[in-house]
Amino acid sequence: MGPVAYCLPIYSHTLKGSLVIQLGHRRYTEIWQLFVIVFIWGALHQEFVHAETTIFPSAFGSGRYDSNIFLRPPSLLPPGAQNSDFVGAVGGNVQLLHKSRDLDASLSAGGDFNSYALNSELNFVTARVNGYAVLDRWVERFAKGLRLIVSESFLYTPETPGFLVGDPKAPVAAAPVAGDAFFRGVQNFRANTFSNSTSVKASYPLARSLAVRGDYSFLTRRFGGIPLGTTGGVVFFNSTVHTWSAGPEFALTPVDSIALLFRQALLDQDRTTGGSGGTRETNVQTISVDYTRVMPNWRFELVGGAVLIEPASEWFPIGSVSISNNPERSTVVRLNLSRRAAPSFFLQPGALISNVAQVVLTHRFSDRLTLRGNVGYAFNQLVVDTSKTIQNVTAGAGLNYELTRTIAVDLFYTYTHIDNEFITPGFQVSRNLVGFSLTAQWKDLGIKLGE
Repeated sequence: MGPVAYCLPIYSHTLKGSLVIQLGHRRYTEIWQLFVIVFIWGALHQEFVHAETTIFPSAFGSGRYDSNIFLRPPSLLPPGAQNSDFVGAVGGNVQLLHKSRDLDASLSAGGDFNSYALNSELNFVTARVNGYAVLDRWVERFAKGLRLIVSESFLYTPETPGFLVGDPKAPVAAAPVAGDAFFRGVQNFRANTFSNSTSVKASYPLARSLAVRGDYSFLTRRFGGIPLGTTGGVVFFNSTVHTWSAGPEFALTPVDSIALLFRQALLDQDRTTGGSGGTRETNVQTISVDYTRVMPNWRFELVGGAVLIEPASEWFPIGSVSISNNPERSTVVRLNLSRRAAPSFFLQPGALISNVAQVVLTHRFSDRLTLRGNVGYAFNQLVVDTSKTIQNVTAGAGLNYELTRTIAVDLFYTYTHIDNEFITPGFQVSRNLVGFSLTAQWKDLGIKLGE
């Protein structure tokens, strides 16, 4: 959606149902998130006075035309529903970069208020929080060579994106483990949606060319208020995913490594809207070989393996190819091709075999003018019945021009087409989103502590 934040609620006309779901969230979620917060604080509090912290605040105003605000086909709209509208938005974001002798950390939080011209009852506030902490230098106090990174992402939006574009400036290691599991082209109808991802990654050297690596992630997606309700048999499934992996990693050369990994994902789901078939549990086990080559200006990763999905008791081949270059270059390219298991949370529960291709391109013509573009394609099949599929094609482009050192204007366009065969009869949905924004970002505001 261009510069409009996908993102935690402060207030929303349709938020009441979401709050009820959040209050009923399982206790282990709160315990795990508290553990992560306490752990990071233990690493930070003694070093904070020796650190440099820089704050980058920003604010924006935008306008856009949305041809399908409900993301529904005409056949699933009540008579008289106005499906296209003009939307105005105002919002802001604060990014905090922290660097000390023991760690590097980033925290970004933002939100915006969206107002419709013709559907004022749908006005909403959204927000997001993303952060990571690279704790390598701190944990080396306790075990030489140990590497550790913790990342957290929380998202609320009634307009869930089908794909994640990501932050090209963030280190690759900071990407959440399986953090895109809910963003692989399965784009549900408009509904208040909470998504959370907490990840921990670690590695420890056993010998000069041998290390053991592992990770753990906790992912959740919860649904609240659903505008237009469950007309046409619309069903959503609250989903929780615990994922862990471990295995040896061999350094072939200073720039090449290969790892043999076992990964397990436990998916727990419950139905949020009318009908029977309330709960579903799925066990996904993967064995893979991961080859990585890291050059000064490029990174290449190739993964191949197989996945066993229970209770279907079926094996499927999986794999991925990822190529990216240095984000400091004038042209930044990211290519991702992947096939793996992912949760199905809309219309049908259980596991998907998800095939995704995505290209993200940014080109800086000058210090002031930047062009960006992205294309994503997804083909998802339900494991228990591979004839049930969802296809998603999303393409977007934007042009950003800096009027001054502080103020920039942005033009953006996004096209989405969804072909959904999860229910009978199937349906197709198309959406065009075009707009502009004016952003003020104070890049030179810095706060240095402990000097």
